[in-house]
Amino acid sequence: MGRPNSLNISALSIAQPWAQCVIEYGKNVENKTVNLKKRGTVLIYASSSYQSWRFESVRDDYRLNIEWDDVEKGIHPNEPFKPA
Repeated sequence: MGRPNSLNISALSIAQPWAQCVIEYGKNVENKTVNLKKRGTVLIYASSSYQSWRFESVRDDYRLNIEWDDVEKGIHPNEPFKPA
């Protein structure tokens, strides 16, 4: 049981640059190995782990030139949390 008056918030951890693609470029599918059956608003947590193949994949598949220094890590600042 949570703290009194705490909010029940869901967050989705997505590796960069995929988190950037979700927030800024309209990527609307994120495959996970577990079906959590969550719907509605969630926070996007952009993980801070770097793997060059992810960025190469975005360049090849989406023709987007996203660099590690250009992406946010942590909670995305352009999507502030707004409790209902």
